[in-house]
Amino acid sequence: MKICKIMCIFAICLGAFALTSCTDSQKYTYHPKDRDELVELVRDESIKLNEIDTSAITDMSYLFAHFSTEECHDVFAEFFKHIESFVILAIEEQAAQKGESYAPTDTDRENIKNNFIAQWETRKQKCIYNARERIDFSGIDSWDTSKVKDMSYMFGGVEEFNQPLNTWNVSSVQNMNGIFIGTAFNQPLDAWDTSNVEDMGAMFGKSAFNQPLNTWNVSKVKNMTLMFYESTHFNQPLNDWDISQVVDMNFMFQNAKSFKQNLESWGQRLNPQVQTHLMFKDSLLESNPPKWYKELDFKITRFHKQIME
Repeated sequence: MKICKIMCIFAICLGAFALTSCTDSQKYTYHPKDRDELVELVRDESIKLNEIDTSAITDMSYLFAHFSTEECHDVFAEFFKHIESFVILAIEEQAAQKGESYAPTDTDRENIKNNFIAQWETRKQKCIYNARERIDFSGIDSWDTSKVKDMSYMFGGVEEFNQPLNTWNVSSVQNMNGIFIGTAFNQPLDAWDTSNVEDMGAMFGKSAFNQPLNTWNVSKVKNMTLMFYESTHFNQPLNDWDISQVVDMNFMFQNAKSFKQNLESWGQRLNPQVQTHLMFKDSLLESNPPKWYKELDFKITRFHKQIME
């Protein structure tokens, strides 16, 4: 009798699970399996975004990015120029910490270029093949993003984009580079689980964003270069961030005209290899940066002067 009851309960539970799965499936009209299929759907303005089941999607990079083909080429050409200078600067700074000198050779530059080109072609194609003409973003807050790993430049250059996204599950995302660059986005994101993100470079660059972020878990982030570049409205506390893994803070707050928060606490967590080139250039903190920044900047500047002498 007990076995029979257990079997009945199991059957009921199984049936309830099947019914729930069926109901969830029926909520959506479209079920794309990958980024390419998703692009085809969101290109069609007659398809509502809340009709699309995105639970299988792992890549949403450049999905709506407003870059023309020419701009895609320009973006990557400019990006390569920065990558080359950043890598060389990193080697110089590492040498400086050891009291050594370094001058990049043609072989060094060629190696940097070859490593970059391998990534360039793939990302350039995504930049070109997307849904840049999409205007209606209503319903996008209902998307299941639980499996997405790459959201880089997802809304890049979509000037009017300002939809609420705080309910998104971003716990699997590793790359958020440039996701809101050049947008009007200014919605709360404090509920986002960013514990697996490694790249936040240019994330809010040239955007209207000014919302609290101090509760974010950024303990795995390595890249914050240009994160708030020309983000002229942003002025929120970031003192609780664990930036111990970040190795690139170059230009992080450049031209962030409103930012004047106290970042002294970061000095206790700095990665020994961190780059901070022009981190506060043309910002309110340029004339009075954190003490740790002054010390880092002094060491590197003194070394560069020694090389030139």
